[in-house]
Amino acid sequence: MKNCSYRFILFFTGLFSLLCSWSQGTELAVQTGHSDPVTALAFSAGDIYLASGDTDGKIVIWDLLSGKQAQTISAHDHAITDLIFLKDQNLLISSSLDSTIKVWQYFSAEIIKEIQFDFAVNDIHLSSNENELAVAGKQVWLMSVTNILKDDNQAFTVSISHPAENKLGKRIGIFPKHTFDAVSISPDHKHIVLGGQEEDFCYVLDQTNWQLIKKIPAQVNSLTFNPQSTAVYFTSKHGLAGEVELQGKKRRGTSSDWMLNTFNAVIADSTMLYLADNSGQISIIDLKKFSLKKILLGDHDRLNALALSHSGHFLASAGDEGKITIWDVDSYTPMKELYGAVSQINDFLFSEDGKEILIGYHDGSLRRTHLVSNMSMVNTVSPSSDVLNSRFSWSINHLISFTPDSAVCLVYKKRKSMDADNTYDKIEAYEVIWYFETNTLSMTKCKYLTGRAVEYMRDRKKGIKHSDDFLLEPHLSDLLKMDGLNTNESSSSPGAVLANILNQHNSTNQVTCAKYNSAFKFFATAGRDGLIRFWDDESGELLVTFGPFKGGQFIYIHPEGFYFSSKKALDQVSFRKNGRLYAFEQFDILYNRPDLIAARLPYYDSLYVNAYRNAYLKRLKKMNMHESILSSEIDAPDISFTRKLEKLITENKVLLSISCFDANNELDKLHLRINGVPEFGRFGKEISGMQWKDSFEIELNPGTNYFQIHCVNEKGISSVKESFSVEAHKKDPGSDLYLVSIGVSNYHQKQYNLNFARKDAEDLKNWFSKPFGPFNSTKTKLLVDTEVTQSMLPEIIDFLSPAAVNDVVIIFIAGHGVLDENLNYFLATHDLDFNNPAEKGISYESLDDLMDKVKSRKKVMFIDACHSGEIDKDDIIKTDLIENEQGDIKFRSPLSFMLLDSTGSFDLAKTLFADMRLNNGTSVISSAGGTEYAIETDQLKNGVFTWCLLYGLSSGAADLNKNRIITLSELQEYLLFEVSKLTGGKQTPTSRVENLSTDFRIK
Repeated sequence: MKNCSYRFILFFTGLFSLLCSWSQGTELAVQTGHSDPVTALAFSAGDIYLASGDTDGKIVIWDLLSGKQAQTISAHDHAITDLIFLKDQNLLISSSLDSTIKVWQYFSAEIIKEIQFDFAVNDIHLSSNENELAVAGKQVWLMSVTNILKDDNQAFTVSISHPAENKLGKRIGIFPKHTFDAVSISPDHKHIVLGGQEEDFCYVLDQTNWQLIKKIPAQVNSLTFNPQSTAVYFTSKHGLAGEVELQGKKRRGTSSDWMLNTFNAVIADSTMLYLADNSGQISIIDLKKFSLKKILLGDHDRLNALALSHSGHFLASAGDEGKITIWDVDSYTPMKELYGAVSQINDFLFSEDGKEILIGYHDGSLRRTHLVSNMSMVNTVSPSSDVLNSRFSWSINHLISFTPDSAVCLVYKKRKSMDADNTYDKIEAYEVIWYFETNTLSMTKCKYLTGRAVEYMRDRKKGIKHSDDFLLEPHLSDLLKMDGLNTNESSSSPGAVLANILNQHNSTNQVTCAKYNSAFKFFATAGRDGLIRFWDDESGELLVTFGPFKGGQFIYIHPEGFYFSSKKALDQVSFRKNGRLYAFEQFDILYNRPDLIAARLPYYDSLYVNAYRNAYLKRLKKMNMHESILSSEIDAPDISFTRKLEKLITENKVLLSISCFDANNELDKLHLRINGVPEFGRFGKEISGMQWKDSFEIELNPGTNYFQIHCVNEKGISSVKESFSVEAHKKDPGSDLYLVSIGVSNYHQKQYNLNFARKDAEDLKNWFSKPFGPFNSTKTKLLVDTEVTQSMLPEIIDFLSPAAVNDVVIIFIAGHGVLDENLNYFLATHDLDFNNPAEKGISYESLDDLMDKVKSRKKVMFIDACHSGEIDKDDIIKTDLIENEQGDIKFRSPLSFMLLDSTGSFDLAKTLFADMRLNNGTSVISSAGGTEYAIETDQLKNGVFTWCLLYGLSSGAADLNKNRIITLSELQEYLLFEVSKLTGGKQTPTSRVENLSTDFRIK
């Protein structure tokens, strides 16, 4: 045991030293995703990254292996129309309706070149040899890529449709009536095709002599050649898709299910044609027969973009919802979904005391957050059925008032137009009141529309289209007029400061609202990216960026990359370095600094800052670290595996090849975790030598499987943690439940008898034995009173041994919890000597070892006993035995304690930070904190914790999101609130260990 402890210290000390030296040059990557419709997609060479662009002009670079957002680029002022990766130069080309083409070093977001046109760029296409770039708009240009990258003004080599610039355009005589929306160069570089939605024809030209060889009567919105360069494929706005051979007269076609269901994108490989439409479907056409082979059902919202991976194995699709789906082409199943955790913010208000913020979102949701405690409540204005959702959208247009009891807002119900993209043909206004006490909404339809909505509909009838932002109140141009601020005063006036802030914040087209917190004297701006930025009202300096994530989660981001986050939001945090993306665990110890965030926010006083600082120091101490542990150089091992997105899955297993190397020290352990559960036990797999390599076939859970790998050398120094995710497409076969229910009311030392611990175990076993819920079968083992001894542990191991990776394992324990002289925790057995619990008690470590042997990746332990939460041994001393009964209340502990650290930094550290120590992936939910007592009462005839657990499950009260499913995380949140409420704060459940990587259904 001493050896394990020593190795544990070495491991974390070495890891921290490695991170301190290795973290230079790291950048925070927060998973914001797209809050606007996605309009363009592109795979990088090797299919390592996917680029996506949206109507807001934002580009997101996704790491495909991990499914995480690696980079965000505020690229253009208007919608992005296309994206193209160059193969060998780590460059990305983007085009936009803002009349520009830009070339990016995409991982650093550095712009290499910008080319300005005098027309909106509707489409671009790169020749397969990467020599030429075709540009389509009111004119069509064929440009030299070499000259573009050399910053040569002679980049425009050929103008196809502009006679003033080039005689070729006049000679060919191809001029658009309106604009060309699509262009494509054949893979053999011999032909170019161009067309438009309002053009009567699309044209195929021979590039060798610029002769027109085909004139196709079609109004097209998307074009491509087949890989053999023998045919052109097109889609039209009337729901038609066609094939035209270059040589010969053969033409074939197909149509969508109805004429207003437009095909918006087309892409082809050697055997199949892929078509994306307005209803969110992808039609797959067999090119041999030109017949429908398969329809991939995506979301209800319109799909705008498709991209085929270079390997040909994967298809990416995206549309108005902002979410991207990666499909396995061979199995026609979704592999990954790429999306962020934010939504566009349309308006927000501060409370009168400045301590709360009310946020209204473009997707119809509302959020109320207390800025000091970060407690939130949410609600959503939504239609009553999915059928309505496919035609209507709801958005919070304007927040009218915000009081302690309620909020009033103006909501628009908008019907999507069937004949014009990204527009509405009907708008209705509603006044919505949100009552906080009941978390309910009341809606009253307004008799009249606001001026903006009236103007929108009037222009719509004239054929003038506006973006959604046109409807916002106040309009973007009115931002500087808020609260009577005067921008004509001196440069140090609040109005002038706000004007500078808006100019700094990507100009006002990115900002949807700005407010002043008069109580704490700071400005705030919010916008399309779903983030709120807090600014100093005197200097205009950015204080922090606030991410109000979905589900009431949050993150604050320091300008220097530090952050303060709710635990469930940590999955939305990554780090990028040297062209690689790493999970939050890699640098969380260094950058998760609530104290540094609080020091920049005026509503946190010095008591909070000091408390957060002490909690951070307590976290380091808990992990045997100190801030002074720094190293400029450290010899760390290296670990690698195939990072390319490949078809690794065979029969729902993944074949994983791992290589480890250390130039200076012997290797010692390999750690592999799937969904937070160690594949080789919490102490890892023993390896040896300075080079090591092996392959493993890993069984997958249905859905997402999150992998994390690192190795450790003989000195306890860890490699960096590599992470990625794999999707298993098999239909979820369901889970069997394995329940071990343990309760002790009668003890050998009868003065410590309890009234209801045995009943707790029996009640829980009886409730889960009922035929209901998500489990295929339920297997139970009940152990009570005299059966509860150390000898039962092998029985439990045998009982749980058949549990497979997708099964659910629950261990429930009710009884006394005691600490020995060294403050080690024990569950009291029937034959325990309470003066010497180590002799016959069941140590927490033995339970930990037991769960380490369980193969399930869905496991939880409930402990209804005193002091079941983790304690800080440095700040606790044990005092005398207590009287464990007061009236009808009985405490499940014979001991009392004195807390030396009155600041509560240990418990605060558990609340603020994810536990980075090695564990077996079991979530351990304790009924009481480490210094608290678990209570049972005659009135409830149960332990309070057990009663709440059973009531929350049986009544459905623990179904917090009201979807008729109770997950472990919902149950945990419910218990925390209800037990504390019933006991008047005397007993507060806690998580001794949490598995943040997985959540699973309990009911």
